Amino acid sequence: MDVTNPSPPGGSKNRRPDAIGGLRRDDRFARRVALQWRRLIGSGGSRTLIACSGGADSTALLLALALASRELVVGHVLHDLRARADAEADRDFVRVLADRLGLPFVEAEVRVAACPGNAESNARRERYRSLARLASAHNCLFVATAHHADDQFETMLMALTRGCGPGGLRGIAPSRVLPESETDRVVTLIRPMLHVTRAEARAACASAGIAWREDRTNTDTS
Repeated sequence: MDVTNPSPPGGSKNRRPDAIGGLRRDDRFARRVALQWRRLIGSGGSRTLIACSGGADSTALLLALALASRELVVGHVLHDLRARADAEADRDFVRVLADRLGLPFVEAEVRVAACPGNAESNARRERYRSLARLASAHNCLFVATAHHADDQFETMLMALTRGCGPGGLRGIAPSRVLPESETDRVVTLIRPMLHVTRAEARAACASAGIAWREDRTNTDTS
């Protein structure tokens, strides 16, 4: 991975790269994600924890925002729903990428495999709780996730199949407060990629020369 104009050794880490591989700051994908991020954070501060699993979507989000700001922390949450070696390989990929981008990396681990109820729902709840705690601990006002236009469409399609009327077709909210933070600091979840597609995210990773990680459980319908 080539990062153009990285921070020099011993120099300021506040300098944004002009490009990451072939992905430039003025590319359409990077510009749209950065613009939506700025709209969502408003004027109250910009320090953001990027929730990065190592998959194409969250990797593209990290790349786009790394071109826009240095006020970022890269966060990763390990789960116990997969083989430990696979989970750690994803974690290591994200850590190496954060280091190459000159951004701090933080991690948390959740254990939900033995919990009663739906494993995916439990993992989602604990993941948000961990991300909120990481954000608060590292002075981040926001947690950014990589939900995109395809997720938005799928959410509304599922609502239709459940028989929801027009009032139930709200889709994915672009932002919401994370009550899971359990601290005095208000942490807001933001989704800057709701206006871009999965295909655009993958194209951005390819432009940057990043071979993202694939989670095999995404194709497991059980």
